[in-house]
Amino acid sequence: KVGSTPGYLRLVFNGYKKASFVLAKKIEQCTSGAITKSDLRPDIYPKD
Repeated sequence: KVGSTPGYLRLVFNGYKKASFVLAKKIEQCTSGAITKSDLRPDIYPKD
């Protein structure tokens, strides 16, 4: 759904890789906000 492999997503969620800004937005959309783009990339998307 987000256009990434399960292995890469595992690296992102375990903190070994950073999600791109596009991937962060897609994950937020696909999880209906359960995981926010701010959770994944606070450097790009600060919390409101």
